[in-house]
Amino acid sequence: MKLVVLRTALILVALTGLFAGFVLCFPWTRATEIYKHFGIELPATFTAPYLEYLTYLGAALSVVVGALYFVAGMWPSRYRNIIPFLGWSLLFIGMVVSYHGFRLDLPPWPFYPDPIISFLCGAAILFLNRRAWTQGTAE
Repeated sequence: MKLVVLRTALILVALTGLFAGFVLCFPWTRATEIYKHFGIELPATFTAPYLEYLTYLGAALSVVVGALYFVAGMWPSRYRNIIPFLGWSLLFIGMVVSYHGFRLDLPPWPFYPDPIISFLCGAAILFLNRRAWTQGTAE
């Protein structure tokens, strides 16, 4: 059972990362309209080319990271050596986004889901990974 929950946590994180792939499918003007549709107000300076580039870069990196979590979630016994790294990585991401989100006084939406998912899933991955393999759980 612990392995099923571990896989679920890894796949949940994967889906949040792969969701960024939608950003890559739209031209910048359409992407900013979608942000506004979800209540994310963008400053006028967000039309700067380098910020557009950084947004697409971040989205592409999120897709790659999401794919890594997906692979680990689909085959946890094959990738069990990197699962602790993935859990600790989420805790690190949670600390970084929490610090900067609170420093920038971001509104709860869309800020809160990122640290919540990072901290909860990171801790769950570390805990469940240890329990799954120390108790001899097999796939």
